[in-house]
Amino acid sequence: MSHPAIDYPAFGPEIQCPHCHRTISALFLTDTYLCPRHGAFEVSTTGELVHGSSGRCWHHWEDHWYRQHIHLEGLRQDLGWSPDGQHLAVSARQQVYLWAVPQWKRPKYQWELMATSLRLQWSPEGAYLASANQDNSVGVLTWSNVHRLRQTPTDPADLPTLLQRFPGKVRQLAWADIPDADKSPILAAATRDLVVMGVLVPDEDWQSWLLDLHNGPVLDVAFQPETGLLASLSQDGWIILWKAAVEAAQILEGVKGGFSALAWHPEGQHLAAEGQQGEVLVWSVV
Repeated sequence: MSHPAIDYPAFGPEIQCPHCHRTISALFLTDTYLCPRHGAFEVSTTGELVHGSSGRCWHHWEDHWYRQHIHLEGLRQDLGWSPDGQHLAVSARQQVYLWAVPQWKRPKYQWELMATSLRLQWSPEGAYLASANQDNSVGVLTWSNVHRLRQTPTDPADLPTLLQRFPGKVRQLAWADIPDADKSPILAAATRDLVVMGVLVPDEDWQSWLLDLHNGPVLDVAFQPETGLLASLSQDGWIILWKAAVEAAQILEGVKGGFSALAWHPEGQHLAAEGQQGEVLVWSVV
């Protein structure tokens, strides 16, 4: 004798598919419903309906399905896709949550920080993820070691690197898009009226130097694609182009109220900058 309350999933022998709303049947003696168009849905131990292939979740309330959206503990600060589009990083307070596409039910990895993460920046090839933090530090996660976030660390080399003692909060980060950047990455950080540079020397550690010609707060930094030419922008009305991120090669001006943001053309042929009063200037590289 069949007992529907026991032999079928929690929502009974039939439900409406949350996607197409057609009536779909339960698989006998399982927690699964099968839609011929959208595949299997499983009732979780917490009473949610979970789509097997995407991990999306729904709650049932007053005969309707309501999609459960991702909720993070704390205010989201920044987010960014990995260059290959396979992972999404989201910072919220002292955590960076990392999802693998399309498994949205829960983060695949979780990076715990010592202070609130304010800004995230992936390196161009996706080998590193940097987090600018509230305590004037920058954390650097080596992506090849990301799986170790799930383990108890036994070797300090397996932990994300913490770069400290910045003179102020880091407003912006930029990675150099150059050959061998996965082995010896170069990172620029805008803080106060300075640009703090860092390079990871293979088999050694991070080394740093300062770029300090600006007379106002540095608001943005960006590397020209496939070169080591760095552009830094500040409220003093200057954009400085740094050759190899070491030597000032050129100073660009053009607005009275100072600049607010800059961006390189994807092929590096043009540099655009926005002024504090809404101006947009574009320079061509010759």
